[in-house]
Amino acid sequence: MGSVQTDPAEDLHARVSEAETEIQSLCSEIMERYEECALVYRLCERMGTVLGEDAIAGMVLEEVARVLQAEHGEAWLLRGDGVACVARLEGDPPASCLPEPLRRATLDEGRPWLTEPGEEPELAVAIPDPEGRALGLFRLRGRAGARMYGTGETKLVSALATLTSSFIRLDRMAEEVRLAEARRRELELTRQIHRGLLPASGPSFAGIDVAASCQAAENIGGDYYDYLDFDDGSLGLLVADVSGHGVGAALFMAAAKGVFRAESRHAADAATLLSEVNGTLYHDFSQANLFATALFARLQPGARQVEVVSAGHHPLLVIRADGSHEELQARGVVLGVLKEQAFKPVGADLSPGDLLLLFTDGIPEARDAAREHYGHERLVAVAREHRCLGARELTDRILDDVSAYRGGAPSHDDVTLVTVKIEEEVSR
Repeated sequence: MGSVQTDPAEDLHARVSEAETEIQSLCSEIMERYEECALVYRLCERMGTVLGEDAIAGMVLEEVARVLQAEHGEAWLLRGDGVACVARLEGDPPASCLPEPLRRATLDEGRPWLTEPGEEPELAVAIPDPEGRALGLFRLRGRAGARMYGTGETKLVSALATLTSSFIRLDRMAEEVRLAEARRRELELTRQIHRGLLPASGPSFAGIDVAASCQAAENIGGDYYDYLDFDDGSLGLLVADVSGHGVGAALFMAAAKGVFRAESRHAADAATLLSEVNGTLYHDFSQANLFATALFARLQPGARQVEVVSAGHHPLLVIRADGSHEELQARGVVLGVLKEQAFKPVGADLSPGDLLLLFTDGIPEARDAAREHYGHERLVAVAREHRCLGARELTDRILDDVSAYRGGAPSHDDVTLVTVKIEEEVSR
């Protein structure tokens, strides 16, 4: 049998046609890869300008859906104990939940989700974190021409999900930095308010040596102290503690100080002063669910008598010159809780060498490493031991002892102390 002769021209034409088909296929693949590379480049360029993890996920979803010609799409992120849809393609209805098999495959097992041929084209890929857990997922549904999603698309979306994860984690770290800076600014503002409310100097009052200190805790509360002059020549010593922390407490502390000063101009006695202050503060304090404790001691001219009223505060501690002590406990409800309330004063005679200590709970409630309170008894013991010192030196000794008791640990509450020593001679 003779061999079949082929037409060289036809053979050449077939080979050229096959080469053209291969070239077209390669060109198509190159264009797809180019589009994917361009997509990654665009995303890297844009993600640096987007703030918020929801916005980052939404931007990636929009871009990848455009390139893969997806008809519907969603981005989901874990929130607390659940997962929330944080972005969807324009025109898509709100997504309420994920199909359980898809959720289990992507979020629990970390596997991509692909539908089989004949079903609606669908692809879901987890957004991973560095430990291999899922931060969320991208879900694409439908596709132009009803084309199915394949291995290439899965690899592309998986790579973009990893890129998204990196930018989300960077955004979260940046948010932590922003919050830390905001807290730092708020703390500094609070400290400035706090410092501005404290007296710049001690009172000029015959018969006493007085010193005071207010050490703000890291999380500043609402402690403050003040000296109030009365028309009859008496001197008011005030220590107060507004509930709460931060700028809010400092602002209410400023309001309380202003009210005390305004009411002291015409109050006949200490009990009336506290009652008027409470009535003025009641509305604002009750609206904000705040209150304030206060201890007010009024020294008569000559500093030989003291009148004390209290609004739920620690008692005035009197250390006598002979080492004995007593607590002047004038009972009363905290300020800002009841619209109208009366306060009952208590008083005591004073002698040269006696000490008066007004303080907030940052002293008796200071804790050591065993979580035991510093307490009133230790305060009395330290004050009695050093009662011969001047007011400034005694104040420093007490505060140093409180700090040593805490073992050098920072205080979780403001520490305020006003020390008054009755002098031997009264000269006017």
